[in-house]
Amino acid sequence: MLELRFFRSASFSGTNLIAFLTFFALLGFTFFNTLYFQEIRGYSAFGAGLLGLPATIAIVLIAPLAGRFAGARGPGLPIALGTALAGSGLLALLWLQLDTPYSHIWWTFALFGAGLGLVTAPMAAAAVAGMPPWQAGVASAILNTSRQVGGAVGIALLGAIFSTRFRAALPPPVRDAAEGATGGFQIPDPALRRVIGEAFVSALHAGYLFAGGALLLGTVLALTLLGALRRRRPDAPATGEPESQVASRGAS
Repeated sequence: MLELRFFRSASFSGTNLIAFLTFFALLGFTFFNTLYFQEIRGYSAFGAGLLGLPATIAIVLIAPLAGRFAGARGPGLPIALGTALAGSGLLALLWLQLDTPYSHIWWTFALFGAGLGLVTAPMAAAAVAGMPPWQAGVASAILNTSRQVGGAVGIALLGAIFSTRFRAALPPPVRDAAEGATGGFQIPDPALRRVIGEAFVSALHAGYLFAGGALLLGTVLALTLLGALRRRRPDAPATGEPESQVASRGAS
């Protein structure tokens, strides 16, 4: 369905790679934050979901503006700015501690959501900008595939990093007690629960660092591969279609 030669386009390949990295960070962030608020901080599933509202609200507010921004300046700049903001939001969470009040971190979620809001709509535009019109639907499908694969790999890889770091941060006796416990981290002994919680936060930092770095890599890709991408004129040739064909079609 898709001609592989279209992957020679820097904008097409770059956009799909950025989509992979964005959802790699997004689903990993969502998964581990949910565990942190429920298992470590003791919130219910509903309460943990409410704590993520700053990110959701930021996406809703910023996404329409991002579309206009991309229409005026091309998709490269908002994608670069969005991945930089989202990555900065994750890296700011490296200061998260076991007892950090939510009032000190909610803005990092909003920053992360604002970054995602800037990325989503321009990413779809960038994916189809260099494709012939008859391949736009397939290009959009490939973009969605890149997102889903990125999310799955994010949970798997970040989960492996988290698990390795978590085990390494636990003293051997505590590690044995944690592995033998049931019901998540709800361990009766407060001192033991705190040691496990601190190890969890240390592992969380490793995940934030890796996911934030992936988003900043997306910023570099957007600046280098999409920086020159502008809104294509209706009479401009699409990728894979020689200008001579466009000219002859116009003459006919």
